[in-house]
Amino acid sequence: MYNRPSLVFLAVLLLTKMNAGSAADFRGLDWGATMTDVRAGERAKLQETGGDYVAYLSTFGGHDVLVVYYFDPDFGLNGADYGLNESYTNPEKYVDAFNDFGEALAAEFGEGDRITEWTDRSLEPEYEGKPGKALADGVVEYQRSWVSDASSVYLKARGEGGEILVSIHYYSTEFLEWQRKKTELPGPEIKKKTLEF
Repeated sequence: MYNRPSLVFLAVLLLTKMNAGSAADFRGLDWGATMTDVRAGERAKLQETGGDYVAYLSTFGGHDVLVVYYFDPDFGLNGADYGLNESYTNPEKYVDAFNDFGEALAAEFGEGDRITEWTDRSLEPEYEGKPGKALADGVVEYQRSWVSDASSVYLKARGEGGEILVSIHYYSTEFLEWQRKKTELPGPEIKKKTLEF
């Protein structure tokens, strides 16, 4: 027969295991989920669907975003993106959105790494205090990254073709490892897909 402290301990242990097992990898879903699982679990407005992706309109970090889920036929859900779905005439607003996304991700994953890449460091003084203009002119790219046991997450802001793109890329760590092992095996050539937004 169990005494009262033993029953309390068992109950706490059971709840802890249940909560540990219920942590999801992206928006309440686990990596490896099927497209059917995602469509059943995602509550945002469906925007578009294709053979290996499904896209929704939602919000993240206080901004409107396009959420895209990517699937591998053998693995299931392997990656996802948030793409800023707002446009501004003031390029500094894109830097604000980048920072808002960074704060939301830091709250979940910790501080992470920060990278600023200049195409030409000699231009840096010309853009002092104007990070949005530097983005718009395509002379700088801002990045932050986080890596957990389950996910690799990359936040990017860059100028391309006169537009500023702010996006977050999530990748399943397990899928990346599975892909790496798969490409090391002899056999037919395996196409690698870039999950760029």
